[in-house]
Amino acid sequence: MLDIKELLNTTWSAVIAAVSVILVLLYGYLARRRDLLSQEGESNVSKLCTTIFLPCLLFSEIGPLATWSNIQHYWIILVYSVLFQLVSYLFGAVAVYGLKMPQWLIPCMVFNNATSLPLLLLNSLGSMGTLDPLLGKGESLDAALSRGRVYLLINALVCNLTRCVSRRRRPRRPVERG
Repeated sequence: MLDIKELLNTTWSAVIAAVSVILVLLYGYLARRRDLLSQEGESNVSKLCTTIFLPCLLFSEIGPLATWSNIQHYWIILVYSVLFQLVSYLFGAVAVYGLKMPQWLIPCMVFNNATSLPLLLLNSLGSMGTLDPLLGKGESLDAALSRGRVYLLINALVCNLTRCVSRRRRPRRPVERG
């Protein structure tokens, strides 16, 4: 039977996480709108976050766990991440080449930019007690949250590595000459 209190807790946790991300977006929008941030500054901040801060976060969280025994436990996340990107690429390629959609659709579909919302959602769900039923026998909430963060960050790491590798090899739609 569905427990309404648990449903409301989960919903509230999701709202808190979404509001956090929306506030960050709003601050960026207001900074740009009020000319506190130029277009060049916006581009520089974006590049700084994707090339310095996100990789630092990924390696600081994942680095200590990069042992052979842990990789044996996390292999399914690696497989899922690569499979997800391949399926996304196929859908994007069908849309670009088959439906004549814009070329930028493929990288938008393959390289998701949704690392922060799941991390915030995970923390919100943990703080509200919503994840308690998912804890293993004798497992602490901190250990479960840490494991969840690692899953999300491994996916983000695979996505970023694929993005770096594919920058040089993006397929181009043939130019139509009339």
